[in-house]
Amino acid sequence: MARCLNLSALALAVLPALLCGSAMAETLRDPTRPPGSNEYVPGQTDGGLQSIVRREGQKPRALINGELVPLGGKVGGVDGTQRLIAIHADSVVLLDAQGNRETLQLTPAASKTFAKPNSSASRKP
Repeated sequence: MARCLNLSALALAVLPALLCGSAMAETLRDPTRPPGSNEYVPGQTDGGLQSIVRREGQKPRALINGELVPLGGKVGGVDGTQRLIAIHADSVVLLDAQGNRETLQLTPAASKTFAKPNSSASRKP
């Protein structure tokens, strides 16, 4: 009986500490993020194309506005007005009911440039 009471007392003492710890962890700022940067909030996105997913044996998919959309799927769920018709290396193409196409870029402000081969770098000492 005394052992049962000790376990109950221990549980009552530890439970509030565990609950407070998890509540505090939710409010901590990520120390690796630069000052003034926006914090990620689950469920809130800036919209647009966020990622492209290609896996062997599956249709390619794109993460658009927080929703994983397969090739041929509608953006915005069943009621969506645009269909995903093409997935490229860094962009996707959407088609609406009127036949208008919209291209979404993964990194619209970035452009790829390839470095010129350095002949001295390929030589071994």
